[in-house]
Amino acid sequence: MLLGAAALAVTAVPLGAIGVPRLRSTLVGGTSALDGAEEALIWATEAGVLDGTTAAADTVDRGALARALHRAAGSPAVPAPAVDPAVDLGDDVDRRAALLWLLGRGALTVDADFAVHPERAVTRAEGAAALTHLLRPSLLALGVAATVPEDAVDPAVSWLDATGMIPSALRQDPADTAGALTAGELALVLRRSEEVVAEALA
Repeated sequence: MLLGAAALAVTAVPLGAIGVPRLRSTLVGGTSALDGAEEALIWATEAGVLDGTTAAADTVDRGALARALHRAAGSPAVPAPAVDPAVDLGDDVDRRAALLWLLGRGALTVDADFAVHPERAVTRAEGAAALTHLLRPSLLALGVAATVPEDAVDPAVSWLDATGMIPSALRQDPADTAGALTAGELALVLRRSEEVVAEALA
């Protein structure tokens, strides 16, 4: 369980230090952020949040995002529902628990056919929405406030940026929020979120 779990214990919200995927993958100064992402990927693997089987440039699907956030929270137990809220949770025990956990907190939704599509790639906008939904209440309780411009292209992305959880190695490109979230981007923001939480608890 990562440091952010302590932040959530303060507000009785059962999730841990969850990162916010860098919802933009723009190059900075003509150089790629990939090197930093590789380092963050190693950190996330050693922390037990990511399993180390993906490369930094690999895209993240909805099941993998749920699993990473659930692990970051310390893999809290998820009661078996009387009726599955989605028809495609699958048989993988860990992924199923993670999906149920995220669905239960309203950070993930099903479509009109009650499918959650765990194997569908996560867009940066979707990742930002899920992470902001999970983190914002707890960080506000810890005094981490941020002002989001009324004309923000994507309020969730802007909030993550304003709280300092998006690493400087990545810059905003609003038009790119529809792009797929990568494992390296997720790892970068997971790592930065730990630093933000540590600062808030200091």
